Amino acid sequence: MTFKFVLDELGDSEIEIQRSFWTGRTLVFVDGNEVRKQKQGGYYEIESHNHEIKKLKIKGASFDGIPKIFFEDKEIVLARKLLWYEYLLAGFPLVLALTGGAMGGLFGALATLYNFRIIRSNMSLLFKILSIVATTIIAGLFYVIFAAALIMLLR
Repeated sequence: MTFKFVLDELGDSEIEIQRSFWTGRTLVFVDGNEVRKQKQGGYYEIESHNHEIKKLKIKGASFDGIPKIFFEDKEIVLARKLLWYEYLLAGFPLVLALTGGAMGGLFGALATLYNFRIIRSNMSLLFKILSIVATTIIAGLFYVIFAAALIMLLR
């Protein structure tokens, strides 16, 4: 996921944060130039428009994939909080964990993470719901295929 925002304290400089869905690796860019994470303290040093060094800290993402960003100890809100029914809808594939154990839980969790991306997308509500239903069905199919293959392998 990519997040772009502008902070008043930095003038018109654009901050871009890229987080890998698969690895969780985070890259930070200011006006297109990559900023390296400091080894001591785990923050990013960004130069303000009046040449002061400011600190940007990124803490782990919540379950819906949105990282917590702090600029000089002030939290920057990147996205609105999801509503309870959005969490419920996105998390529906986790039902696979109840019926399929660890393997069902794995496929359910992957589908749930993908569903959060769908919910945060710009699609229409109807298309979001259809996409989430399709993702859940596909996760269930993958579970059945892998479980059947595992049973055949163990026999």
